[in-house]
Amino acid sequence: MSDEIIVSIISSIVVLIGLYWNDKRSTEKSDELLVNSALQNQYNRLNESLVTLETKLNDFYYPIRNYLEKSRSIYEVFKKGKPENFRTLTYLLDKKQLYDDSPYQLSINDRAFLKQIFQVGIEIERVIAEKGYLIDDPELIEPYLPSGEFIGDDAEFPYPENKSLLSIAQIHLSFIRLAFDGEIEGNIEDLSPYVFPRELNIIIENKIIDLKSKIKNIKNQQGVLIVKMKMKIDDKG
Repeated sequence: MSDEIIVSIISSIVVLIGLYWNDKRSTEKSDELLVNSALQNQYNRLNESLVTLETKLNDFYYPIRNYLEKSRSIYEVFKKGKPENFRTLTYLLDKKQLYDDSPYQLSINDRAFLKQIFQVGIEIERVIAEKGYLIDDPELIEPYLPSGEFIGDDAEFPYPENKSLLSIAQIHLSFIRLAFDGEIEGNIEDLSPYVFPRELNIIIENKIIDLKSKIKNIKNQQGVLIVKMKMKIDDKG
């Protein structure tokens, strides 16, 4: 075999080896890009969920929790010395009704406390009106069925059927101001179901705990993805 033929064969082998390694590197690069793209897509999807949850928490749940807590704190002061079965809305609808065979008269302080509660109530209504579209939690937007302990607590004032918890709260806040101003009165049988739903505070607090847990979980998943992507970059380097 001539030297020229041998050189030609060797050259062909070198070319084939080069083509093989180029194809192999190209395949590896393509696979690496696919893996990185998949990791990035996972991260982006998690980030979209994170933004949604944080928006709910910061724009709706935190503000309404703060207002509810402020209202509850004022109400606790207002409620001191009141009859055990005293409910503000039903009292304001009929101020002549008897408690343990005796009428009740609001004091100057009572009226001041109620006005403060009404102001906070307006803020609660504003949050619901402006940010309620963020909420898709069944406990808040589907017909409200009180849990066992609250059925017993409010058995005298069963909540209206087919009304959501947020809707009942909004209607209550409106009715109580109208009753205080004397624009509505009597008709307790129809309006008493709209006493304030005390379970709302608890449900809001539980939702905050749940959202914070979900946010923490997503951030942990993102952290794992960041480590994986960094490892890919380091391996490449």
